[in-house]
Amino acid sequence: MHPFVGADEFLYGLERWILYLGEAPPEEIRSMPAVKERVVAVKRYRLKSKSPSTRKLSETPARFHVTVVPKKPFLVIPEVSSEQRDYVPIAWLKPPVIPSNLVRVLPDADLWHFGVLTSSMHMAWLRQIGDGSRATTGTPSESSTIPFRGRRRMTGSARESVRWARRFSTRARSFRARRWRTYMMSMPCPGSCGRRTGARRGGG
Repeated sequence: MHPFVGADEFLYGLERWILYLGEAPPEEIRSMPAVKERVVAVKRYRLKSKSPSTRKLSETPARFHVTVVPKKPFLVIPEVSSEQRDYVPIAWLKPPVIPSNLVRVLPDADLWHFGVLTSSMHMAWLRQIGDGSRATTGTPSESSTIPFRGRRRMTGSARESVRWARRFSTRARSFRARRWRTYMMSMPCPGSCGRRTGARRGGG
């Protein structure tokens, strides 16, 4: 039995388990009555299907249609997440977890990929390009890949642009803070402040 993680399991911490037989030999399966019964049930279910490809899969009832069994830690991204979230939850999982088809898997990701995918830039891109609706934000398909270049291909001019962008971002935040302070200082004193002023005057 392996933990089985889809979008709901990942987002809400639900528990779900899957019977993964892998390359278990037939004699081993026959030695486990409960497992054998489940395999027979899968075979019958697939044979009743109207899809020729599903009926073909009845020849291998102990195997999944699509099998993604990571052998090392991997990044997981839910296919669908609430648009109420500012950031789509993204995290590392590790074996023996098996992901379902309701999450995207990045098996060779590192901290750099994690940083890009959890950035506000990527979240803005998801909201514009993703298969969104009023309540959800979908993860786009491979045909709509996010346009960024790998670290090894970044030229000197690109690195300089990144440095300038960071410097501009810092200055912009400082400028907005100064503007906000100026705006607040120009606001009229609230009624409670006037009452306090009046109390002080009366006390004088």
